[in-house]
Amino acid sequence: MGKKLFTVILIFCVLASLAACGTTGTTPELSNGPSDSAFSSETATTTAGTEISAEATDPDSSETQSTPTATNGSTPANSTPANNSTTGTGSKPPVTSTPPQSTPQPPTSSVPTQPPVSTPTQSDPPPTPSTPPTPDYEILGQDFINGVLSGLNGRRSALGLPLATLDSALSDLCLAQAIKMAEAGKAYHSETLSGCEGVSRVPYNHPADLLGDVMCTHVPNFLDTDRVKIGVAVVKKGNYLYSVVQGTY
Repeated sequence: MGKKLFTVILIFCVLASLAACGTTGTTPELSNGPSDSAFSSETATTTAGTEISAEATDPDSSETQSTPTATNGSTPANSTPANNSTTGTGSKPPVTSTPPQSTPQPPTSSVPTQPPVSTPTQSDPPPTPSTPPTPDYEILGQDFINGVLSGLNGRRSALGLPLATLDSALSDLCLAQAIKMAEAGKAYHSETLSGCEGVSRVPYNHPADLLGDVMCTHVPNFLDTDRVKIGVAVVKKGNYLYSVVQGTY
């Protein structure tokens, strides 16, 4: 029984020495001396100078067991070797985000704008005075007017009446009415003239003296004794003569 106990203790010491050598990198050398009798103490010495002592007593005596001790401060066999690896808790190291760097833009050179070129505006030429259209009628002259007056006075002379004279102001009024008749293409009496009035629309080749004589036939008032002022106007348009004769006192 004592040998078995000694053997167990020795094995335990060897294992503890191997564990200690594993941390120091040295292999222990053990010297032991087995004995058939009961032993009081055995000492195992390692090559590194580590002394491990064990005590055993006879089974008949009170058993005393001492726990192996390391005399040089080496780590016991049942101690857990230090682990140089860091025990992680599952958290990843913080990731530092790098802010995006903006690419500097080259400064844009401002192109100086040219001032607007003012083009001198040409003033519009003054409007050309419009030329009045050429009338499409013809105002017959003084010779024809005198022929009409001559035919009228021939009738007055035959009756012993004083001869009528031509009045220029009254003739201007007759001309305005004759133009209106020529533009309208028909003969009609004026609404503004006073006194007696004769109007006619005859072919263009009608003789002037005959025209005066016919007026006395259609307007007998031209043969009044006191009606001595006469106005006459004749306008030719196309193939017709438009004539106006007025008489007043």
